[in-house]
Amino acid sequence: MIEHLRKVPLFSELSDDNLLSIAQLGHVDAVPPNTMVLQEGDKGDALFIVLEGRVKICYYAPDGREVILSILEEGQFFGEMALLACSTRSATVITMTTSRLAQIRCQDFKELLRRHPEIAVGMLAEVTGRLRRTSQLLERLSTMNVPARLYMLILDQCHQTRALLPSEQTEHFPVIELPIHQVLADQIATSRETVSRAISRLKKNGILTPVEGRHNFFRVDVRALETLTQIMV
Repeated sequence: MIEHLRKVPLFSELSDDNLLSIAQLGHVDAVPPNTMVLQEGDKGDALFIVLEGRVKICYYAPDGREVILSILEEGQFFGEMALLACSTRSATVITMTTSRLAQIRCQDFKELLRRHPEIAVGMLAEVTGRLRRTSQLLERLSTMNVPARLYMLILDQCHQTRALLPSEQTEHFPVIELPIHQVLADQIATSRETVSRAISRLKKNGILTPVEGRHNFFRVDVRALETLTQIMV
């Protein structure tokens, strides 16, 4: 577990001894795909860290439609908002793949923050970024047409990928992994068929180029996509 914790940006500055202490606090579960880990409205009593796999943070519209707010992968965390605000869960979290999740109880988590205030600073920065991205998402859903929402979503993923893997990405042609079309549709509140048509157009125009031998990986012409997005907005 220590090797996984070392990849978590929140803990990157901690010593091996401190990581061992955190590992002893955490309880690790292997969770199958499509499992609800947290439900909106539940009591917040633990922080979760994604050691392996992928989860989606979502809410359900009044008509029952699922809207994905964010997708989290290895090294990212969730469940902190309810702990910090002493409130109930603000969203639902569901595994997208088989995932290994570390769970740290509320009391242990707060003691961890007292011992290592630098973790609190890093967490504040991450939470602030998430709130900003969620606000931008909701604004897009209300003001942009569907193609523009999709293009902005892809651009967001390009920027995040370059930030996480700067040495492995070229500046204007990063390689990203796109979720299946239904997941993309749930992120921008549209149908899978609409997303499929838009993705096909991007591939036809050379803006998305499939990476040979890597399923769902594409090289993105960021400048061309930014120009297209500006035209659509």
